Amino acid sequence: VNEDAEQAARTMAGDFRRSIIDVKEAMAGFQDTFVPLGFARGEALKLSDALTKLSFDLSSFYDKTQADVMRDLQSALVGQTETIRKYGVVVLEADVKQEAFRLGLARTEDDLTQQAKILARLSLIYQGTADAQGDLLRTQDSFSNKMREIQGVVKDLRVEFGQRLVLAIERAAQGFGGIASLADLLRVGFE
Repeated sequence: VNEDAEQAARTMAGDFRRSIIDVKEAMAGFQDTFVPLGFARGEALKLSDALTKLSFDLSSFYDKTQADVMRDLQSALVGQTETIRKYGVVVLEADVKQEAFRLGLARTEDDLTQQAKILARLSLIYQGTADAQGDLLRTQDSFSNKMREIQGVVKDLRVEFGQRLVLAIERAAQGFGGIASLADLLRVGFE
């Protein structure tokens, strides 16, 4: 993860009171959608940041898991727009073309690239989710969002504890002459 992505993830996790792990996974998932479709990494990072925020807002607004919302948005971006109807967004192919023309992404249907269609779908998704945008920050103290916050804290603590435990075991193994000696010592203790 580059420094810009790391900082964006930390800021978002703090602002949204969500697990840094969940935020990084969402950003990486969206990045993995945009980059193979030809978007430059910098542009993909900006789009990933924006869509990660939107996925958390939609999760809060509709009381869905963020991972489910993320998958729905990823599907919609590549043209499987029925997945976002549950969020009150209907995106038809004709709408995508018109939005691409309106945004100046293409002048004719022959000019309409895959990237232009994705950006047009994204624009329509944002228009259709206007009521949900910002919901997480507005409702952070609701029961559902407090529970998600607690789950995120626990998740981050588990990861932090696991990383420290692995480090301690590695150091102990070095002190015992390597992992084989530590394994032998542990095996003897259980016989």
